[in-house]
Amino acid sequence: MTTQVPTNKSILFDLDGTIFSMSSTLLPRINKYYDRPVIEAVPMIEHMQQTGGIYPGLLTVNSCYQPRLFVEQQIYPQCFELINYLIDNQFDVWFVTMPLQNYHTKSSQQEKIAQIQRYFGQKLAQHVIFSSKKYKIPGLYLVDDRPQHPAEESKAQWKAILMEQVYNHQIDCSRRISTNNALTDMIQLLNKDAQMRIIDEKQNNEHIILRRQ
Repeated sequence: MTTQVPTNKSILFDLDGTIFSMSSTLLPRINKYYDRPVIEAVPMIEHMQQTGGIYPGLLTVNSCYQPRLFVEQQIYPQCFELINYLIDNQFDVWFVTMPLQNYHTKSSQQEKIAQIQRYFGQKLAQHVIFSSKKYKIPGLYLVDDRPQHPAEESKAQWKAILMEQVYNHQIDCSRRISTNNALTDMIQLLNKDAQMRIIDEKQNNEHIILRRQ
């Protein structure tokens, strides 16, 4: 068991909907119940709202209760490249994920750890933290897809990066990356923030010099 912990220089990543596609598991399961395929998860919610029915919701819940929910998820290729880029460039990468309620907690944790080990090796498999209070985990950034994510930035040490998904397009967040362009988006964001820090440090030094004169 590792004794390492994240620091205020760590880059944190959520798992489901951020680097792994939940739809890659859920949609094949749900589509078994429909005559025509459901393209993505959001139309299921829209269908429930339009019809007032609960059947689509029950299908989704039933699909979540089936085994291997997490271990069968496919990683977004660009996110795979992004994580490897950060590792190769000596960034301290961690994964912070909420424990799923009403599911076999131990099984879901084992599946998520197995996924990280599968794609990134044993060392990174020891960098998985299970917590519903992500704002308590130290870090430089947290990349997450949840619509509530940017609002937690005020309580956290990290800066919020929103992984763009259909269900969070209306959320206000100054730092965003996409699953289709994650590596380029993240590099641009890191470079921009680095330049801003240099400018801030220069201005602070100038203020110190002026006060001393």
